[in-house]
Amino acid sequence: MVLPKVYKGLTLEELTSQKIEDIAKIMPSRSRRVILRGFTPRQLKFMRDISAINPENQKKPIKTHEREMIIFPQMVGKRISVHNGRDFVEIVPNISMIGRRLGEYVLTRKIPTHTKAGVGASKSSKHSEDKK
Repeated sequence: MVLPKVYKGLTLEELTSQKIEDIAKIMPSRSRRVILRGFTPRQLKFMRDISAINPENQKKPIKTHEREMIIFPQMVGKRISVHNGRDFVEIVPNISMIGRRLGEYVLTRKIPTHTKAGVGASKSSKHSEDKK
């Protein structure tokens, strides 16, 4: 599957050259509301850290607990580790993730994987030949 190279008709270069207030006009309403109301000091620090990094020579990802942070065009292609409650999970945002939250891509609950029942777990397994 080929990922789209545009977000709402604008390329990544066009999006990164615009101000955040201009980008807010094309984002979903929930993201637009957060942008217009302002960011927390922790979110502002995270945005400064992101803008200071060049993705070509980024050795280790930027760690953050800001799961509610909106993904902006400046974050595309940069390695970000988001805390899921237990440890940090690394993501690399692409253009289709713009306007969504970081926490949407880092699950906080583990999906259970069930194995088959062991010997003695049911009535039918009592009479199997594997039991010794």
